[in-house]
Amino acid sequence: MSVFSDQRIIDTLKDFVAVVQDTSLQNHTSDDELSKFFRSSISKAKFLSRQNITDFSFVGVKPTKHGVTTQGLYMFNAAGESYGGLNTNNDVDEVLRALAYAKKQFDESPPEKLDDIKYIASTLPTPPEGAVIARTFTRITPLPEGCSTLNNMVGRDHVWILRREIDALSRGEVPDSFAYRIARHHLVDNIRGEPGKWRHEHVKSLRMSAERREVGGSVYIVIRGAFSMLSPGGFGNDPGGNPLPERGYVGNIRGELEIGVANGEVRMFRMIGEGIHWGVSKNNAVAVPEGKYPLNVAFVLANDDLARSVPP
Repeated sequence: MSVFSDQRIIDTLKDFVAVVQDTSLQNHTSDDELSKFFRSSISKAKFLSRQNITDFSFVGVKPTKHGVTTQGLYMFNAAGESYGGLNTNNDVDEVLRALAYAKKQFDESPPEKLDDIKYIASTLPTPPEGAVIARTFTRITPLPEGCSTLNNMVGRDHVWILRREIDALSRGEVPDSFAYRIARHHLVDNIRGEPGKWRHEHVKSLRMSAERREVGGSVYIVIRGAFSMLSPGGFGNDPGGNPLPERGYVGNIRGELEIGVANGEVRMFRMIGEGIHWGVSKNNAVAVPEGKYPLNVAFVLANDDLARSVPP
């Protein structure tokens, strides 16, 4: 269960403004302004022992050794000064202590009013023009008897479907780019944490077809298919340095799509992958059900601004 479901955390956060932002400096291709600001701030922070960062240079925050991560919970004031941070693997009391420290520091020495604030552009990727966005929801259902309650959680992500892929689907064609992106990056177990993606050679078989019919001002597409992915044992290591066991996912996929004839607008999209999964990946090796277990991944159209601001 998330620490943010604890009532004490909920009450304490009423004194804060919650913000979600990318801290994956490991993925920045250059030492941009956002990277410099963030590294400067966290270098003065407290509570960072679990991040394993001893070198706050651009190279130093990259995961060159196991355990280095900028992922976590951070407290800032409006002037951009940091009061500390925590890795995500903390209990409620640890988070409460960090929040209490931040509030105490702010109350004792609030920042001066800033009249001229330098704007730092976001480095998040944005959807290509004409792309359609879908949300994904991953569940283990039914839940295997005796497995960890962590498996009750829902995995969430977003999918970008390119305009040329929508155009192909509207003609009753399934582009390889669409099929393989769905299989490799979204037919994964992301229930308990960051999943391992499937390499191209791990996709042992993949079949998707699109049946087209036009009714009135709409084109209706029915998607059907099957998939089989397998990552061999020893492909990578778990957090303890042990070789990973075999990982696989086999199942079927079905969905439907409605597209306007006149303007090509996607009016409806829903799809589900259902199958049997087994094994673990590097950053998702804790509390995984033993043996083989049912895994379902649902895709639904998203039209809101929030979905457009969160990349896959």
